[in-house]
Amino acid sequence: MNAPPSPVAPDSRPAWLRRVLRWPRRLLWALLILAVLLVALRIALPVIIRHQIVARLDAVEGYAGEVGDIDLALFRGAYVIEDIAIRKVEGVSGQPFFSARRIDFSIAWRELFRGHLRSEIYAEAPALAFVNAGSDAQSQTGAGRAWQDVIQDIFPIDITLLEITDGDIRYADTGAEPPVDLRLTSVEGTATGLRNRRDAAAGDTLPASISATADTAGGGRLDLDVRLAPLADELTLQLAFDLRGLDLRALNNFLLSTANVDVHRGTLDLYVEVAAADGAYEGYAKPFLNDLDFKSEADEDKPLGQRIWESLVAGAALLVKNDERDQVATRIPFSGRFEESQVGIWTTIRTLFRHGFIQALSENYDNDITLTDAEREAAKATTPDDIEQGPQHGPHNQ
Repeated sequence: MNAPPSPVAPDSRPAWLRRVLRWPRRLLWALLILAVLLVALRIALPVIIRHQIVARLDAVEGYAGEVGDIDLALFRGAYVIEDIAIRKVEGVSGQPFFSARRIDFSIAWRELFRGHLRSEIYAEAPALAFVNAGSDAQSQTGAGRAWQDVIQDIFPIDITLLEITDGDIRYADTGAEPPVDLRLTSVEGTATGLRNRRDAAAGDTLPASISATADTAGGGRLDLDVRLAPLADELTLQLAFDLRGLDLRALNNFLLSTANVDVHRGTLDLYVEVAAADGAYEGYAKPFLNDLDFKSEADEDKPLGQRIWESLVAGAALLVKNDERDQVATRIPFSGRFEESQVGIWTTIRTLFRHGFIQALSENYDNDITLTDAEREAAKATTPDDIEQGPQHGPHNQ
């Protein structure tokens, strides 16, 4: 008598695996090859992207690019550039023209759900260094380079948001006597509405906005607010910034190199408004010099000519000082085209005396500079009278 057949053990493999194994063998091989290719592509993509970015930066005449690493985050549609630097090839050594510890380019999902493919950029510790060394070969300004094209090539999607943390901006004039080195540190900023491609349907004259804060040399604090058209053929913007509480002793090298004076004591508050359009600009600056004193113990070591000049400057400041506030202040109007400057000298002098003897200036913005002022300046012909008198509108020019 034959023994009954042994019962077949149940298949313990997962159900999904059993279903997959029933697929045609060719399909399985095709999927396996595709998976291997995708893994290889994922491994190679950072290297490819890094090579392309460095090649694009190297294509900027006179500058070379460096990139430490590229990190991909495919799930959120992003890639991260780490330790990027752009250096001038010849003439300037040391600090690069631009650098950043980390730049995160990601898809703006909120915009994607609305049918727009746009990006968000987050930059950690970006730094800009401008150097004036007395010659174009030795200086580092970035002027005349199509940086807008570089940004579009590196990330060719409209930029809807830019956030900056822990930024640094430096200006050095190594050719000045004494050398000048000024910095903005702890720069925090947000920009919205930026576009790296034109949109003919956009109707807003100033579609982009930038707000930023920074610490300055001498313990000052800077606040900036800008509205601009980033793709306009000519610089088009409305800008306002104020600088408060800057210890003037931190600017002594700058003051010595430009005005041959230095200060022993004093602080600066400054308010500026500017509008620019069609290659022209109009605006004003309102400096407030508080508790100002040019005398110092080192005066005896200075050349006689410099001591006489400082005495004259100190006497002039004393003459127009508002005694109640212990403050010297004025409004300096300026306008013109970018290839020439027009400063309202007589308006500046008149406002100095007005602040000292008649009515003190308000320590705030005057809010009387608009884009229309810059457009009007662009439309009018420049005359010698304009250069001497400057712009003559606004409540504090009366």
